[in-house]
Amino acid sequence: MITGSENFYEKLQVFDWYYLEEKNEYDYASQFIKPSNSVLEIGCGQGSFSKKISSKNYTGLEFSQKAKDLAQSNKLNVINESIQSHAMSYAENYDVVCAFQVLEHIGDVHSFIAASIACLKPGGILILSVPSYDSFSRYVSNFFLDMPPHHVTGWTDKTFKNLTKYFLVENVEIWHEPLQEVHKSFYVTTVIKLALFKLLKKGSSLLGMVRSGGRNRLNPYLARDLID
Repeated sequence: MITGSENFYEKLQVFDWYYLEEKNEYDYASQFIKPSNSVLEIGCGQGSFSKKISSKNYTGLEFSQKAKDLAQSNKLNVINESIQSHAMSYAENYDVVCAFQVLEHIGDVHSFIAASIACLKPGGILILSVPSYDSFSRYVSNFFLDMPPHHVTGWTDKTFKNLTKYFLVENVEIWHEPLQEVHKSFYVTTVIKLALFKLLKKGSSLLGMVRSGGRNRLNPYLARDLID
């Protein structure tokens, strides 16, 4: 499976939306972490999540040398190592292992999750955050960031529930963040495209609707299709 190289992701880092300092998922995940917990974050980027937790026993894994250097400049313990390699030396070492927006980039999912679990102490917590295919994103077509080599897998609630069949874990909770401001224009565009596609698929004369009533005449059809 083709996945992105270090150079590929370093090119994406020039965009300020790629490594966001503030994420709802950080705030939500932080409530599961106690000050005394040892924490491992896989794909930690610049280490933004570490600022959200009170634990001082934090380790990050990051492939991007540029992101790692930025994290280390903030006195964070960040290692350039895969979770598979890390698990060989740090088995049952952490109270919490987390990965935010990482799993969808991974080719060997089974090995990644198995190694993440291996790093946990008995009773430890694994926190995984991904773009949800139960959201509007499943209707987005031909989006260049939602295909290889960037995203190579898609995840739903059902997929996460099924992980208990393959790993010795308990599914404690699945949480969906509310629609964020940064995603609203993308959401609106997607919904409009979907509604127009449904209209055209039904054989409706979109051109006729626009000519007979203008934009206001079109809106009820869009709204009707969204609830169908």
